[in-house]
This record gives sequence, C-alpha cells and structure tokens, in this order.
Amino acid sequence: MEARRIEVGRLLLSKGIINPIQYKHGIEELERNPEKHIGQVLIDLGYVVEDDFAEILHDQIKDLAL
Repeated sequence: MEARRIEVGRLLLSKGIINPIQYKHGIEELERNPEKHIGQVLIDLGYVVEDDFAEILHDQIKDLAL
C-alpha cells in the first residue's frame, strides 16, 4: 500500500475530521479494496464529507507548491 494514500488519512486524523477508530476502519477497508483511495473509502463509510476531503487536498497541494 502506498504511503501517500495513507498520508491523506493521517491528515484527516490530525485535523480532527476523523478519529483513530475511523482511521483504522478506513485502513482495513482500503486493504480489502486496494483499487480505492483512502478518501473515497472514508467518504463511503460516512466518516468524511466531500467538502472536508477537498479542503485537505487543497491544503496538501498548497504545501507541495511551497
């Protein structure tokens, strides 16, 4: 599993958007569905709304541009 795929989940965790149990459940689901991305898994599980996920991606892109 790519570390980058999990990094977004850790960002969501660090921002308090998801809790550690939700993060762990998301990783377990990701292992069963490797074709998906962590963000989609967490959205499908109802742990994250698309707006929160988009905000995290926006922050990540800003950090890469620096």
